[in-house]
Amino acid sequence: MATHAREDHEMADVYKENFDLENSRKGDLELTGLGSNVDAREERLRAFKVSMAGWRPLALPVAHFLQWDQPYNPAIIVGANTLFFLLIWYLNLSVLSTLAVLGTVITFADGVIPVLSTTILDTSHWSDAHERQYDALVARLYDFQSALGGLFAAMRRVKAALPRFFSIGLCGLFIAAAIVFDRINNFFLMYFLTTILLLSPGLQARGVWAAAHRQGHQLYTKISNRKSTKQQ
Repeated sequence: MATHAREDHEMADVYKENFDLENSRKGDLELTGLGSNVDAREERLRAFKVSMAGWRPLALPVAHFLQWDQPYNPAIIVGANTLFFLLIWYLNLSVLSTLAVLGTVITFADGVIPVLSTTILDTSHWSDAHERQYDALVARLYDFQSALGGLFAAMRRVKAALPRFFSIGLCGLFIAAAIVFDRINNFFLMYFLTTILLLSPGLQARGVWAAAHRQGHQLYTKISNRKSTKQQ
């Protein structure tokens, strides 16, 4: 018994000498699954920031422009988009040719503009405040990308759990889209959607989307309350 007690005491001394509180807390987080999730998100966010390094000099000016830092920015956005679609209309391009032109513009912007921005723009005035704004912008873009990925993951889960419901719902959605696209001019629809998409950051910054969401929620609540009152 004395031998076992002495061995236990020696093991306790060794444990105290080698105990690391920080690693212990980290291990507790990993056991609960929190530490690994946080570390994985930070790692993916860091990799996403590295992938956007070429856009770093242009990121903040473009973000400020799209968020209507100046009162005339919306007019420039709508005017540039209108000019682009007028050019496509004047050239009388087919649908596939239009997609090819859009792909060319996007590829050019992604491959050439970052190279030109790093060589032409002066980044010596980049301050800590700019870096914090850039980090916040990168985090928002990453969260948006993750939300899209989560949406597709949720759709896959619904398909796996309710395959018939998923197939019927998706077919109904495609049929409704086909009816709408057949009744509305596709060129005008593309112009309208791209205009709304380009104006969305500014509308979000001005709180328009949040106000519309509140109004929609209030309207839905009123309709639900009226239906419940009638049923009673």
